[in-house]
Amino acid sequence: MILRAHVIVPVTEDPIEGGEIFIKNGRIEAIGEDLSASLPDEPVEDLGHAAILPGLVNAHTHLDYTVLRGMVDDEPFMPWIRRLTDIGKEMQQEDFLASARLGLLQLVRSGVTAIGDSTFSGAVVEAAREAGLRGIVYQETFGADPTQDYKDQVDLLAEKVTELRGNSGDRITIGVSPHSVYTSSERLLRLVADLALDQGLPVALHVSETRDEVVLIESAEGHIADFYKLFRFDFEARGMSPVAYLHDIGLLNSNTLAAHCVHINDNDLDMLAASGTRVAHCPKSNAKLAVGTAPLESIIERGILTGIGTDSAASNNALDMFEEMRFAVLAQRAINEDVNALNAKQILELATLGGAAALGMDSEIGSLEPGKQADIIAVDLSSPAVFPTIDPYSALVYCCSACDVMMNMIGGEIIYRSGQYFKVDADEINRQASLTAAKIAPVG
Repeated sequence: MILRAHVIVPVTEDPIEGGEIFIKNGRIEAIGEDLSASLPDEPVEDLGHAAILPGLVNAHTHLDYTVLRGMVDDEPFMPWIRRLTDIGKEMQQEDFLASARLGLLQLVRSGVTAIGDSTFSGAVVEAAREAGLRGIVYQETFGADPTQDYKDQVDLLAEKVTELRGNSGDRITIGVSPHSVYTSSERLLRLVADLALDQGLPVALHVSETRDEVVLIESAEGHIADFYKLFRFDFEARGMSPVAYLHDIGLLNSNTLAAHCVHINDNDLDMLAASGTRVAHCPKSNAKLAVGTAPLESIIERGILTGIGTDSAASNNALDMFEEMRFAVLAQRAINEDVNALNAKQILELATLGGAAALGMDSEIGSLEPGKQADIIAVDLSSPAVFPTIDPYSALVYCCSACDVMMNMIGGEIIYRSGQYFKVDADEINRQASLTAAKIAPVG
């Protein structure tokens, strides 16, 4: 199969106007101009005034909570997370599955081909396999009580990993996620670090997302400390940042994805860079929860492998990676008061190849190169909101939205095209999600 479009954006090379891409056995065979002339027997499809580019990589999300969209808006971080937890306690496994399927429906529609998802229920594994996506699903574990041993809990986590691997198919890798330093005791963090090292598991966790988290680890004070005093948890002040604390525990390495990294200093940046830890930047979620904006420009300058994530629909209602890219650029320019802080080309790279690298998958996906998986999307550039297309990077980042995605292909298989899903029943997913939302929606 040969696809032709107004422009091909390989990411690792300059855009190719009027380019063609040859796909064979699920992989990219060749990219260039007029490939069809030398391959007369190959069917050619011209997508018109569109851009062909690598599938987007949502490096950090929580699809378990998609049905909570709009249920906990406009709350400060700690009240928000407490209400979210309370609502989540009302959800059964079938509710989490309905929620994950709904989230994946939106991601597929919006051009996402790979995810880094942290899940409480594990339901995302089944939903992602059904939808045909690629990525890593990290099974979460929680436990902040410093008096508990947690060995049995981590043994159960290892069993859950084995169970999820049996249900993951060949596109999903299973990892683990000790949620954060404020929801995981040192004992639990060390046990998960040992498990990950022993089994070669990728790790994801939330790092320095809020100032309260930093104050908790540094001095055992602040809102989080006050909340845990209600449970008589006696947090020990560490006199260091969350990043330094995780470094001492042994959780900073090239197998770890640190989500958010909003409140980090130069020493933290040095440790992240030296350890090879990857970062997932979630600008819209951080802004909506009013926790700040990560120093993305500095993170990039240190050479830290970085991807873009939407976080969950409970904190970022849209789950639109085009919105995420656009907001990321504008936020960095605003806080740095510098038009050169970030540009469209850089952010598109983070949303594709950067995300793939953050998940350790950049040898297979993230750019359009011969030999890589044919994880490809086509984006319509002909609408009045986008046309004319002077610069494809500018058009894709500053003008386009999920609604402009014409086609989503993973491994050479078209899973979405022009409103039609080919692997899942969208109407049934929406129906089940509506029932779940009605069941758990808070009253009043």
